[in-house]
Amino acid sequence: MKVKKIINLLLIACLSMTIFTACDTNDTAGEEMEEAGEDVADAFRTEREEMRAELNDLGDDIDERIEELEADLENADAEAEAEINEQLNNLEQNKNELSQQMNKLGNSMADNWQDVKNDVSSWMERVERDIES
Repeated sequence: MKVKKIINLLLIACLSMTIFTACDTNDTAGEEMEEAGEDVADAFRTEREEMRAELNDLGDDIDERIEELEADLENADAEAEAEINEQLNNLEQNKNELSQQMNKLGNSMADNWQDVKNDVSSWMERVERDIES
């Protein structure tokens, strides 16, 4: 959530600059607003790319855990086998949902970014709990 704080600080800084900066002409004000808008857009793209990288890392974690569980299956008794298969099914489902989350992230726009980010973050936390169990 460091990224969220950085984005918020950037937005506050940009807004503060535009509010407290004395403008000599309307052109200067327009240029400053354009620069502030570009800064916000850059921050949005950066945050989205960081979340994409986190999703890729999570996908790697899912694959790694699946491999571990499949290895455990070889020496498992019937009771443990059922539990491992349940975990494998959950992880496979999460792996399938990962592509949906990536699409959601790719289709997000700045105006709905916060909702998308919250949805994806919540999903990632749930998957991380599945991996750890």
